[in-house]
Amino acid sequence: KSFGEHPYLRIFLESAGGSAGALTSLARRVDELCKAGSAGVPVNGKIGDVQDPLLLALLDVGLASPRWDSEGKARVAVAPKLARSTLSAWVETLLAEQPLLSRLQCRLALWSSSSSSATSSSTAPSSS
Repeated sequence: KSFGEHPYLRIFLESAGGSAGALTSLARRVDELCKAGSAGVPVNGKIGDVQDPLLLALLDVGLASPRWDSEGKARVAVAPKLARSTLSAWVETLLAEQPLLSRLQCRLALWSSSSSSATSSSTAPSSS
């Protein structure tokens, strides 16, 4: 199966609620994974303990791979830039296919979450 038809992706979308909420949740997670790059996102426990249906789908179809940081903690990464670009473009296509109101709600939610995280990171105390 392709990623777009993967049963774990369907589980992820169903657990996220309505179509606009599910799409917003998917877009946020994909954005987080793509921004993390080859460093990946942390997982709780071992790679075999991953329960997140989106990460499971990405791992299953080969778009993501397991990684370990310098402390030996497990992470999942969408490492190749081409894979990250393809995944981002796929989400953009899903957004473009939505009715205008759903698309605007999703964009607003993504914008407000990215601007609030940028604000919190710029106001966070420096570690130096």
